[in-house]
Amino acid sequence: MIRELWIILLSTIQTTLDIHIVLQEILAFFLYFAFVSMIVKYFRENYHFPIRYLLYIGITGTIRFIIVNRDNPTENLILSFVILVLMIAYSLKISSSHH
Repeated sequence: MIRELWIILLSTIQTTLDIHIVLQEILAFFLYFAFVSMIVKYFRENYHFPIRYLLYIGITGTIRFIIVNRDNPTENLILSFVILVLMIAYSLKISSSHH
């Protein structure tokens, strides 16, 4: 994470700022941050990790990737279906836990 922050800082102070590279580095930073947060949550929950957190991370990570990956519309459409499947899985998880 520190390396990614350093790269983001260096990318923003360069004279030839490529915003897409900066966005990719920010995306990588947040993915690392989500992973570290997931590990911390696992230990705080007494070595138990609810599946809904994995679904949250999958959905937000895929959305972030779609935002950065603007050059391939077909791939983004497929990833949109991935988000739909993850949301359906989350809905099924919620409805099964209420019974």
